Amino acid sequence: MRARETGGDGHGAAAVTRSVTVEVAADSTISAHNDRGVVMPIGTGWQSDTFNPIELLLVALGGCAAIDFTKVLEKRGYPLTGLAIEVVGQRASDERFEGLQVRYLLPPDVNVSDEDIEVARRLTADVLCTVSRTIVQSCPVEHVVLRSLAEPNLAAAPSTTKDATR
Repeated sequence: MRARETGGDGHGAAAVTRSVTVEVAADSTISAHNDRGVVMPIGTGWQSDTFNPIELLLVALGGCAAIDFTKVLEKRGYPLTGLAIEVVGQRASDERFEGLQVRYLLPPDVNVSDEDIEVARRLTADVLCTVSRTIVQSCPVEHVVLRSLAEPNLAAAPSTTKDATR
């Protein structure tokens, strides 16, 4: 099961399923793979020279926000370069995030109105950024153990279950 997208048009259609494969090698290293052949190592702690899963969640949120925020501004006539986004997560005592903040650090020479910046921020947060909206609106997570890749996959599974973890 490599990364794949099935159904829909890939741009918000309800029937789209996406997946990646995370593998643990014989030497206990962990990596993620997608259908495009990209391999990304995943670290297991804070001292590793790779991103760990918590950081990858923050990266996904920041990357999604960066793409959407800059695209909105570009469509409004303001191509933006030099933007930095910092994503900060406040960990709760039960090993989850209890709050996340996406901070848009505009370049000093940016010449965009406050109104256009707010439109881009609002559209990114409320409409466009799939990662942000998934976190905010919650998404059931089902942990399913398969003995082989021939068993039914997520695409065939019901969209909600009683055992889903949020």
